[in-house]
Amino acid sequence: MADDLVPLEYVCARWAYSELLSNQPYHGSELKPLREKLARGVSFEELDTIERALLLRKAAFQLEAWTKEQLGATYVITYFAKDVSSNPLVNRLTFEQWIETEPTYRSPQGHARYAADGPAPAIIDPTATAGRWGGRIYLLDGYHRAVRFWKTQPSKATFGVYVPLPDR
Repeated sequence: MADDLVPLEYVCARWAYSELLSNQPYHGSELKPLREKLARGVSFEELDTIERALLLRKAAFQLEAWTKEQLGATYVITYFAKDVSSNPLVNRLTFEQWIETEPTYRSPQGHARYAADGPAPAIIDPTATAGRWGGRIYLLDGYHRAVRFWKTQPSKATFGVYVPLPDR
């Protein structure tokens, strides 16, 4: 299973399904049956192709221009929080806390924390992806780009972040 390739559509639809009962206000009466299934404990694997396609259509993102203040207030995932916290599952850290706190150990070369060291890569996608979980916004992808932005750009600069939005 660990070596199996998983299509992007599968991962996105599965994520959208897991969010249906969260604080994320997904709109549309066509989602009511899926919410009810999720509330009854129906697994994602039991959904049919049409239901999965509907979830993909409802998982929309909007590109926003974030300031350093907005980026700094975003939470980091546990994988990165463990760099500076002995209990990252309890002590959730913002991006600013994570990047401005001295790590408890030296991370390997190539770690996102050191993305601003050395010359900039030749081609940079200057965006990241955020998600909502437990009432917080987390940076999910783009840590190398976010660190480079944080460390090298002026205070008034902005950074592109794809933020999940409900279907309107």
